[in-house]
Amino acid sequence: MRKIFFSKIDFVTQRELFKRGIRCAFLGFFPLILAAIFCPVSFLEKWGAVIFALGVSLLAYGMVPYQKMCYLKIHPHCLILERETFCFTDAKKGTFIFSYHEIERISFLQKQGIHILKFYIKKKCHPFTISYFSRDCFEELQAYFNASVDGSED
Repeated sequence: MRKIFFSKIDFVTQRELFKRGIRCAFLGFFPLILAAIFCPVSFLEKWGAVIFALGVSLLAYGMVPYQKMCYLKIHPHCLILERETFCFTDAKKGTFIFSYHEIERISFLQKQGIHILKFYIKKKCHPFTISYFSRDCFEELQAYFNASVDGSED
């Protein structure tokens, strides 16, 4: 039996990422406007490039999470559950295939509205982490994992 899940971004998470991005972008826009209005030309000749680089960097930094989320809505992550293995596909990073026997445990976290699945893999220090999958996906994955582990002990 095969189950396929796609990453989902709910409206609340989308709105929060957008608000956070706008706040940071405003912090980048603010020094650009202040410098343009209140600083004399002699000051801008020396520090204008630095102020401009700082402002544009903050603008870009603020909008990167929102831009990544928009990309993820167009190209969602895919999690395919099968009897003995599961496959995770990311449009940028490629495909990862794991056997349930390689997994020590699976956990589900919710941080700032973002759902995170963590796979603790045997023989690795850091967990394999994927985001934007629902609790239903986690419960289904947990059921497949438990069935696979219980079936191997018989």
